[in-house]
Amino acid sequence: MAKNDEVYYTPAGSPVLPDQFDVRVRLRSLSKGTLSYADLNKHLANLPDESAYADFRSYDAVTKDEHPEEPTTAGVTH
Repeated sequence: MAKNDEVYYTPAGSPVLPDQFDVRVRLRSLSKGTLSYADLNKHLANLPDESAYADFRSYDAVTKDEHPEEPTTAGVTH
């Protein structure tokens, strides 16, 4: 399986090839040398700041079921 083998080689830009900055493959990209820490830090520094759109919710607020669904009897015949 060499790079010149068309069956097994995925060219750059292919939708099958994962993005080197993808968090799921980032460690592998760093260890293989296809991504450097400098390039990663530059990429992270250039990401837009979207914190204005974030809403803080505590863990308790997320896990607390304030409105449990009540069983409905509509359409049920006895």
